[in-house]
Amino acid sequence: SSSLSPTSGAGIIPSDKKEDDVSLFTHRTFLRILWSNLKMHGRREGMRHAFRNLRDYLSPFNETLVYFWFHMVHYCDACTPPSSTAEAESLTSAASSSPSSLPLSSSSSLLFVRFLSLHPALLDADAMPSVYYSPALLHSDEARRAVVLPDRATLPNLIPSSTTTTTTTNRGN
Repeated sequence: SSSLSPTSGAGIIPSDKKEDDVSLFTHRTFLRILWSNLKMHGRREGMRHAFRNLRDYLSPFNETLVYFWFHMVHYCDACTPPSSTAEAESLTSAASSSPSSLPLSSSSSLLFVRFLSLHPALLDADAMPSVYYSPALLHSDEARRAVVLPDRATLPNLIPSSTTTTTTTNRGN
């Protein structure tokens, strides 16, 4: 089980709540933080922001687990088409005019709910990582200190591997 517990606020939830109600930080909240950072900053910067914020908040911090969930949120998001052109335009407009408004807006909340409804496997904090990582590796000291590659299955990739491309042959000539 991957438990998440706060050690400091780091701007994730209001400082008056961090010590009073640990239950505010659930796996769903964790996913929302990752998704919001992805939407506001893109993959590279979003990951950097998420790691910086979460490193101060999670104890013990597990580099591999945070990377895994950010990767899976990014992968699922990339595989989720916008529900409409208007939705895509409103996301682009909100992100460019005021990045901080995106994760807090009600339309963003609805988009996050839609995202999770299309990818319910993300909500299982234990089952999804176990497809890719053995518990021993995922919770090892090495995995806490640095991102380690999975030992059970390769993480899904948005870029096709050159070894998996197929060639088409012309069988009629």
